[in-house]
Amino acid sequence: MIPIKYFKLLSVAVRPALFSLQGYHFGTHPSVKINQPKRSDKLHGLELFIREKRHFSEVEVQERDAFENLLQFWQTADKYAENERPTEALRLYMFCLNQIIHLEQGNNIYHIKLLHAIGQMQLQMHNYEEARKNIEDALKRARDLEGQNTILTASIELTLAQIFKSIGLSDEAAELYSKILDVFRAHYGLGYHELSLLKLKALEFYDAERALPLLENAFEVLFEDFGANSIYVFKAARSLAKCYRHLQRYEEAMDMSRLAIDVQHRVRVPRIEAADVYREYGMALEFNKNYKEAITAYIDSLELVESIDEDKRLCGAELTGRIGVALKKSGNISEAKMALLELWEKLQKIAETGRDASSECWEVEGCSEKHVVWKMKDLLNELKDLKPSYMQIDEAVLDKIYNEEFN
Repeated sequence: MIPIKYFKLLSVAVRPALFSLQGYHFGTHPSVKINQPKRSDKLHGLELFIREKRHFSEVEVQERDAFENLLQFWQTADKYAENERPTEALRLYMFCLNQIIHLEQGNNIYHIKLLHAIGQMQLQMHNYEEARKNIEDALKRARDLEGQNTILTASIELTLAQIFKSIGLSDEAAELYSKILDVFRAHYGLGYHELSLLKLKALEFYDAERALPLLENAFEVLFEDFGANSIYVFKAARSLAKCYRHLQRYEEAMDMSRLAIDVQHRVRVPRIEAADVYREYGMALEFNKNYKEAITAYIDSLELVESIDEDKRLCGAELTGRIGVALKKSGNISEAKMALLELWEKLQKIAETGRDASSECWEVEGCSEKHVVWKMKDLLNELKDLKPSYMQIDEAVLDKIYNEEFN
């Protein structure tokens, strides 16, 4: 059980973070040092060369300028990735990789990190075959460069585990995640921040009961060290809220959702994650029969989703369905019917026009687009007795969305 003091954020004196957690995304940029891996002497020399002021030959200057430009493109790619724009990020990461290969053939840390970044973007875009190929290439190169069971190899294996999970190899994904946890424990001990951040992904690979102690431990460590004004506490509270809901511990799920909502008012978080917290809060409220508050939470989530530039129509359709179900349960049948009509219009448009396959739905633990599409059938079934006589609900529309997106 999480101590009650963690829920009283407003009364706690907030301590600023003492340092930034480089490596939360298990960094791609060369300035993010995972564990001081071996590097190419030439490329490392170029990196140092940028900061020196003595005279160099024309060839050396050209190489320095090329490497400096490469780093700028790399930083731009990282920004695209952080801002949920995987298509643009992927294009720049691939450009940087070609430049690295041009500057120096052979294996080096820059090549490995770029392959890892490329694989991560392809995973987000559901291009699992290419993602797996690049991640396995990065993993082989990392093992050749550093050996087995390093933080670098474990960070790449984490992406491989996510690919396994996405293609239905859940047992293999869970086994690999357990191995990664052991590597992080060996390097960092039981309470270090990188290990705590890794534990926040437990719900991706384990069932809720197995994930819960890892999530609770991570939450306590991150809250103690970073205080309330922290993106890490937000992520920990969001993951715990989801876990408690899966375990039908709705009061605790609501407490953690409120905490995450409170934190996100004070720190910058991705809008899709902020939207997911309201969605999570709404589900806990709905299952606890607080329908009016649930509807408000779903509407808050929907407004955030609709403010995102990328194609998040599937998220919006799901939330519309959840609003309709909550309205029906609350006895507001007329508005529930309107929500059903709106949901069906949204689904038909998605089926007719398609979606941007590079855009994920809820980029959060334990919730994939596949899950959302099939969950939509449950929502429609709960509302189908409200449909007017002229309205034909054909599950083939959902099948079309599912098949075009994932097959």
